Amino acid sequence: MAINLHDLINSRLAANLGLTFMGIMPPKIGAILANLAADHVLSRPGQPMSQAVRQNQWVVHGMKPDKEELDRIVRETFRSRALAIYDLFHNMRNAKAMRQMIDFGPDFESLVERNLNRQEGTVVLLTHTGAHELVGITAGLQGMQGFGLSYPDQGGGYQWHDEIREQYGIKAVPTTMSTLKQATNYLKDGGTVITGLERPLPESGYKPIFFGRPTSLPVHYVTLAVRANVPVVVAAVRRKSEGGYLIVRSNFIQIKRFNDRREELTCNAERILSYAEEFICAAPEQWAMFYPLWPEVADEVP
Repeated sequence: MAINLHDLINSRLAANLGLTFMGIMPPKIGAILANLAADHVLSRPGQPMSQAVRQNQWVVHGMKPDKEELDRIVRETFRSRALAIYDLFHNMRNAKAMRQMIDFGPDFESLVERNLNRQEGTVVLLTHTGAHELVGITAGLQGMQGFGLSYPDQGGGYQWHDEIREQYGIKAVPTTMSTLKQATNYLKDGGTVITGLERPLPESGYKPIFFGRPTSLPVHYVTLAVRANVPVVVAAVRRKSEGGYLIVRSNFIQIKRFNDRREELTCNAERILSYAEEFICAAPEQWAMFYPLWPEVADEVP
């Protein structure tokens, strides 16, 4: 049976098994097995997950890579993601190791301080780069509290991660009309709402430009910021060459108001996504987006 990296984190059973076995696996062996798992996935051509990464990375790289170069990029993407999953499970039960693994940097530290002081509500948007799941857990270890909005249709493993984050002060719930209202009130009270940014949402009804092409992405975070009158911050996790992860963030982004609601949502989403583009381009092989953002390019990809 093929190893599917999504299955590893999207089912509760797989998550518990991962926590048990990867928790005792030495880092050198973990890195080797992560590479083998990633390569095994790629050895089975035609998998939707592999095709999605291939399409996404081709667009991110300017639609320039030939087949050989794209093969290398996709392989590095899967290996990077597999290693991030290992790092997550290996350190999950060790708070000290979790703290040591993440370098918040002065910019993100200031965001944590802002949260602790409840100075003003903030919407924090995470890109799917590096070990992005670690942000909520390690931020909680720093004393940060937050309200997390996750994808509406979550697997058991995702729910399990949400439960873990909640233990560290980050309450995470699926995005619904009800939880969006809760998130708005939380922001008005000076809280921090954390949610993903660039996972495709076909039923969104909006197609902001991302990497030069329109794609169906959520824009609810713009509505949240408008209703609560708070700024937005884009954050990304990047694996460092010497090991461990660095969190980087944008400046505070103020929402621009428009008379037309669709224009307001689309234009602000595109402004915000431009920061995500910058972070992704800094380490594109660490961008772990396993859903196709631009399915229309499938026939063009080498």
